[in-house]
Amino acid sequence: MRPVERGENTTVFSEYQEAKRLLIDRLGMYCSYCERRLSGGLAVEHILPKGNPDYAHLELQWGNFLLSCINCNSHKKTIAKTVLDKYFWVHLDNTFMALQYLPGGRVAINSNLDEAQQQKAARTIAMFKLDLCPPEDLETRDPKARDLRWMERKFVWELAQEEWQELQTDDSASRRNSIVKLAVSRGFWSVWMTVFKDDPDMLERFINAFAGTAKSCFDPVTFQPIPRVGGAI
Repeated sequence: MRPVERGENTTVFSEYQEAKRLLIDRLGMYCSYCERRLSGGLAVEHILPKGNPDYAHLELQWGNFLLSCINCNSHKKTIAKTVLDKYFWVHLDNTFMALQYLPGGRVAINSNLDEAQQQKAARTIAMFKLDLCPPEDLETRDPKARDLRWMERKFVWELAQEEWQELQTDDSASRRNSIVKLAVSRGFWSVWMTVFKDDPDMLERFINAFAGTAKSCFDPVTFQPIPRVGGAI
């Protein structure tokens, strides 16, 4: 999950939907959780649910907003303020350190975390069902499945791998620029960061190209992830 800097905003909203354009300006047209890029179907997400009477006063508050796709929003469990610290959050933690992105469009817990962090990562994955993947056997897959996030992530993984291989034989500034433009248009920032993990220049380009990426979560020289100041990771 891409760690983000949402920034402050003092706008007084009459409806929470009014925040969508401002959120996209700050964070890009990406789901804050699964990272896919969407031109439609992207909604203002309430971190603490607006349907809970305890959080009704936060319905129009910028600090309670992120962006979410329909799938992540529907999978997300109703949570209470008292258990927020049981999960990792893109605006509070370096969530890129919490998860691993693997071939086949799969998402897993980062095995380098300590036990408590692994448990928190597992809860975060489960909350949005980020590890939801169909069986390997094509014949057993549900043809009516509506959650195809894994398929999009798998496609982008394979695309990123192809671009990585091409770069090894044709390394030029123009090609690097083209790869970044492709990544921005396809989304799944964490996939590109994983595939190009050994190329600091490309890592810097991805960090800078995706609006709102929390630059403080990365070493300024190697661009490898580092713990977020004030975060749980």
